[in-house]
Amino acid sequence: MAKSTTFKGQSKPMGKSGHFHEPRRHSLQAQGFKTGHPADAVPAPKMSAKPIDYAQKVKSTIISMLKENTGTQMMDSGGASGRAWQINQTRKLDKEPEYSIESYGDNDLTITKSTYHFLAEHLDEDKETDKFNKEYEQKFKDSDEAHLSDMEEWSKYVQEKYGAKGLYGEGEPFVNNTYNGEDALDQTLQYLYYEIDGQGYVALQIHGGADVRGGYTKPHIFKVDADSGFLQNADVTIRFKDGSYADSDDAGYHWQGDDGMEWTIKPVPHEGSETKPKFVLVNGEKKEVSY
Repeated sequence: MAKSTTFKGQSKPMGKSGHFHEPRRHSLQAQGFKTGHPADAVPAPKMSAKPIDYAQKVKSTIISMLKENTGTQMMDSGGASGRAWQINQTRKLDKEPEYSIESYGDNDLTITKSTYHFLAEHLDEDKETDKFNKEYEQKFKDSDEAHLSDMEEWSKYVQEKYGAKGLYGEGEPFVNNTYNGEDALDQTLQYLYYEIDGQGYVALQIHGGADVRGGYTKPHIFKVDADSGFLQNADVTIRFKDGSYADSDDAGYHWQGDDGMEWTIKPVPHEGSETKPKFVLVNGEKKEVSY
């Protein structure tokens, strides 16, 4: 068997081909030595990309939007740090309760729904929304127009390119601002709603400012089911310790109890305001609230 002293200054066994015998080569390669064999140059197999957890991604996107800096204007009544996006910086949005209740004096009871929980319940992301968001970004990356104008232009674009329609596949896509109607959310939403082949989408903005006329986030596209409740942002539920509950579809102005009857719900009379009252009056009787 031929001898060579070119490997680490030591003689090495060679086969007829002039290379290491296979068993010996395999042993050396396992120890990390370069043997000169073409196999040494074979790249390591590529690791497959970790699948995206879209259930977690959509929650992260919503929190990011709720904390997005939407600017400060001297005349927007937000003061130094009173804008929604500023207040949200220190909020544990995913840990807060779904509803909050505040009572004022003898008659006024306000029940508010967490915007984070509302959006996390109804919105989805997937590869399709990733594609649409990249397409949106590319189309408007050099736009000097307001975001609302861009959304209106996007409406025309998806109608022409994808045959987008309005609610339940009828009419045209539409823009809505929740401030313009009954609303139980703790922040205002503005969105373009459209459907493609029966699937609903929203290009969503969240109001992060003080004055509702400005201070909206950059639009982000999500999937949404028209029947999921996303369009019913005035719907709220109040639950009680005894297991009963009441629903309202107009942000708490009128209530329907779980017995199908209309309920009158008011604060227990007191002076000033109270956050998270323990009891309320239901048809004149005291009930303990369940949070």
